[in-house]
Amino acid sequence: MKYRIVYMLLVTLLLVFIVGFFRPEPMNSKTSESFFWNNKVNDTKKYNFIISGDSRAYRGVSPDEVETIFKNFEAKNLGFSSGGFNEEIFKLINKYLDTKKSDNIVLICLTPFSLTNSAYESGHIKSLEKNRGFENWKINNLTKRLTFFDPIIPSEIAARYYGYGYYHKYYENGWIESEKHPKNRDIAPKLYAKEFANNNFSEKSFQVLLDNIYDLTNKNVKVFTLRMPVYHKLKALEDSLSGFNEEIVKSRIINNGGSWLNIQDSLYSTYDGSHLDGESAKLLSRDIAKKIKSQLVNE
Repeated sequence: MKYRIVYMLLVTLLLVFIVGFFRPEPMNSKTSESFFWNNKVNDTKKYNFIISGDSRAYRGVSPDEVETIFKNFEAKNLGFSSGGFNEEIFKLINKYLDTKKSDNIVLICLTPFSLTNSAYESGHIKSLEKNRGFENWKINNLTKRLTFFDPIIPSEIAARYYGYGYYHKYYENGWIESEKHPKNRDIAPKLYAKEFANNNFSEKSFQVLLDNIYDLTNKNVKVFTLRMPVYHKLKALEDSLSGFNEEIVKSRIINNGGSWLNIQDSLYSTYDGSHLDGESAKLLSRDIAKKIKSQLVNE
């Protein structure tokens, strides 16, 4: 009887391993997601290329692709959901900057939403900073290793078979590679039309950004900014409703020591009007790195 129980346990473990090994990756691994966000605020490494912004940044700029151009740099994406440019994010940027190295770059990925009052007050980063002590240890040492047991529901299997669904691949460097099928670029314009009805450009938020750009450049950190590319209908809506004036924003950033990168939106593809698909994000990342390198060479 004892040997039968042991045998059954071994067979069960073997079956669990086989199923886990051969099953497809979940569309959105909750254990990977938990570690991903915790690592944004509790990473122990230093970096000399930091990317900051909201969801268009953390879905749109891949540190791995940046490092193919900046080969001696280590890049980290510090984008947060609905993230604005408040003091919390700049504390985090300064925490991760590798001041022992002479070359440090900060990339500010602007969106009209990222300079609103709502984005400035964003609680995402604050909620993550509560992960201290045992909670941080648990996520880094237990949760991280449980991706093998991520559940896959039947509807997800059906979605893969029929070619639809929302896919997320989490990278420790802070980037999420995203795909959504079928694509619908008209989703975002409808959402942002409602968003900007009561939430517009904030001079307070913009001034905090300018002050920190000035402080970083005075520490010999190179600060580059760009407006993240989006679907042309969304860009037109943002320009008309958000209060964001790109030329004024660009001019004031340059006057405070930052550099501006011009991006051609039509080169990149979004799946919802707002966020870049994986291949476009990789292309944009390389293009950004090339533009920065070109500007640094010509200084």
